[in-house]
Amino acid sequence: MILYSKEEDGYWLHTRGMAEFGRPDIGIHRVPEDRLEDYTKIVDQMIFYGGQGVFFQQDTRLHTANGKAFVVHPEFVNDFENDDYNNAYYNVTVLREEKT
Repeated sequence: MILYSKEEDGYWLHTRGMAEFGRPDIGIHRVPEDRLEDYTKIVDQMIFYGGQGVFFQQDTRLHTANGKAFVVHPEFVNDFENDDYNNAYYNVTVLREEKT
């Protein structure tokens, strides 16, 4: 499940329930409203690759279903005590959009 939570400086886009599949949850803070669709597709790609066993350890280029490409920095946080996730998670920073 991908959720959208309003913050002061944009939206927090995040997953819940990935622990059920043995995968970390994913979160991106400060998402501008006009980028919600693009960033949702980034999370979709991370879910897809995570389902295939990928563990993100470095800056990664992701191609989205709408024909765009983004470079993201996924910081893995092994914190099962965080009430926002109750799971380990990736704190993702979108570094840039690239031409495909």
